[in-house]
Amino acid sequence: MPTSRVPRSGFLRNASSNTRQNEQRFIVRATKMYTVEMEHNGEKHVLKVAEDETILSKALDAGLDVPYDCQLGVCMTCPAKLEQGQVDQSGGMLSEDVKEKGYALMCSSYPRSDCRIRSIPEDELLSLQLVTASD
Repeated sequence: MPTSRVPRSGFLRNASSNTRQNEQRFIVRATKMYTVEMEHNGEKHVLKVAEDETILSKALDAGLDVPYDCQLGVCMTCPAKLEQGQVDQSGGMLSEDVKEKGYALMCSSYPRSDCRIRSIPEDELLSLQLVTASD
């Protein structure tokens, strides 16, 4: 039976080089998606939000007219009450005890589970934050 010889060093060098190039080209990061049920102005909306997106950015993409300003978690213009689920809002400026009461800023809230959230008036959150700051 005839056999052909392929130079091993050349074959391995080319194979590993091609494999590395393919791995670099096709690295895809799996992003978790969460369902966020949002109530705004008495209407319910369902948003699909990736773990690396804020709830505010997805609400704006969906055409919702939610209030916002700085988008940095500082101004408190985009408050919400987290009624169910978990969000990461470590980048925002809310005090821990206000977060523990279920309040969030949509601009700094990244979903970590399916959530139910309700937009609230800015005054409601501001009064809580100020009371906490004076304690």
